Amino acid sequence: MPPVYTHAIPSIQDVNPNIPAVLAQVDLNRRIAANSDLNRDDLRQAKIVAKTLSLNEAEDPLITRAIVESARLRAKALEDIHAQAEYGAGNINQILANIQQQLAQIGNDVQAVELQVRIGRAETANARIITRNFQLQGGLVLAPLQKTEADCCWQKA
Repeated sequence: MPPVYTHAIPSIQDVNPNIPAVLAQVDLNRRIAANSDLNRDDLRQAKIVAKTLSLNEAEDPLITRAIVESARLRAKALEDIHAQAEYGAGNINQILANIQQQLAQIGNDVQAVELQVRIGRAETANARIITRNFQLQGGLVLAPLQKTEADCCWQKA
């Protein structure tokens, strides 16, 4: 599957409707549809538009610094998309989703470990209490009382 533009990219004319139409040598209305195949002509044309607007900025008062910067940014965005498709590591949104999923799993693992640590601390505390009681009683092991008959008497088991 060939790489595609993941979102629509509006033309310079769409973004800056006040651009004068006297610049017939460049296509100011070249839009790029979402999910269309990457096309190096789109990139080349965007760079030509940016350069042409930059050169004509001083001569035409309708071509403002904002319009020139908008054209440069559009060309840079297209350049980045093409570079990412050719040399990049993949879809950044998918990479981010994978990282978030891994972080969630790590959080669950940490909670499970914390629970085991709490259980271990409780068991250790209980063992210390039993040892201390055993030492205080002089080695005498006491058995808990148990009922011998229903609602009657208690005695050692």
